Amino acid sequence: MTITILLGVLLCPRMMAQEAQVADSASAPALTADASYTADVAATVHGGLKRGTVYLGFLHAGVHLDLGRLGLLKGGALYVAAASTHGGMPSADYTGDMQVWDNIEAGNHTYLYQLWYRQRLGRWWLSAGIQDMNEHFMALDAASLYLNSSFGLNSVIAINDHPSTYPQMLTGLDLGWDLDDALTLAVGIYNGAAPSFAGNRWNMKQRVNVDNCCLLLGQALWQARASAVNAGVWYHTAEHDFGMWAMGQHRLLQDGRRTLDGFAAAACSPTKQEHVTANLLGGLNLGGLVVARDMLGLAATAIRVAGQGWETALELNYNVPVAGELYVSPDVQYIVSPGASRQSKNALVLALRCGMSFSLSTRL
Repeated sequence: MTITILLGVLLCPRMMAQEAQVADSASAPALTADASYTADVAATVHGGLKRGTVYLGFLHAGVHLDLGRLGLLKGGALYVAAASTHGGMPSADYTGDMQVWDNIEAGNHTYLYQLWYRQRLGRWWLSAGIQDMNEHFMALDAASLYLNSSFGLNSVIAINDHPSTYPQMLTGLDLGWDLDDALTLAVGIYNGAAPSFAGNRWNMKQRVNVDNCCLLLGQALWQARASAVNAGVWYHTAEHDFGMWAMGQHRLLQDGRRTLDGFAAAACSPTKQEHVTANLLGGLNLGGLVVARDMLGLAATAIRVAGQGWETALELNYNVPVAGELYVSPDVQYIVSPGASRQSKNALVLALRCGMSFSLSTRL
C-alpha cells in the first residue's frame, strides 16, 4: 500500500503537468487539487523507554474551490480534504517524551481532515468549519522546518487543551481584520474538546460538548518580508484556564542565495492546575548552504511540567530539495529528561523524512 501511494504521488505531477500549464497564471484558479505524502523512518538509538525503529506515513489530499471564479460568491472559498495516518508511535512506545518528537505520529487512521468555508470582505475575513487552528494562530514559518511537534503548535495549549490541530481538526470560527498590509488582528472560537478516534472514526462527529464548551483565542500578527511577530491569549471556558504566547522571526543575514534566520517563542499558562505550564523555544536556520533552497537548522524546545521539571529537546535538521516538490530531510534530536522525569534516560533519536507534494489548478 505504501509503495503504491508513493508511486502515485511521484508520477501524478508528471502525468498532469501538461494539463496544469493551461491555467492562466494572471488570474486565480477556480479549482485546485492538492496532495502530499510524508514518510519518516524514525529510530530511538539510545535511552528513552527502549530502542527501536518504526515507519510513519501521512497522506493528505484536498480540493479548493474559488467561488468567486465560479460566479457564485465573490471572495468566497471552499476547501475539503481527507487524510490517512499510519505507522508506528516512536514517542509513545520508544522515547516517552511529552512534546512528541515526530510531528506526524498519530497511529492508523483514515478520516475527514478539513472542511471549511472562507469569505473575504475588503480587509475583513471569516473562516468557519473543520479547520486547523494553527494555520491562523501561533504559526511561525521559520519553525516549520523541524520535526518536533512543539515547533508547530506550542505544547502548553497542545498538551493541556487538545485543540483543533493535527491529527484531528475540530469545528471553529475565525474572524480577522487586516488593518494594513503588515498588521492583522484575529479572534477565534473552537470546540473545546475532541472525541477520540475510537468513538469518531471518520472525524465526522463534530458536536459541541457542552461540558467542554469552547476554546477562545485572540491574536495580533505583524509581518514584513522575512520578519514576523505574533502574540496572543487563549481561554478555555470549561477548564477556566488561560494562557498567553509571543513569537517572532527575523532575517539576520543575507548574502546572495545564502540566508540566516533566527526565531524564538514563549508560551505560558499561569493557572495552577495546568499540567504543562511553560514552553520556550528558539533556533537558527541557514539557507542556501550547498544548493538553492536547502536549509540547515539547529533549534531547541523545552517544556515545564508542574511538580516535575523540564523536558528539553535539541534538534538538528537538514532539508534538501531533490526534484520539483520532492525533498529529503535527515534529522537528529537529543531529548533531556523525556516526560520531565529525572528517572528517565536521555534519548538520542534519528529520523529520515521524505516528502512529495503537488497541485493541479484549472480555471474551468
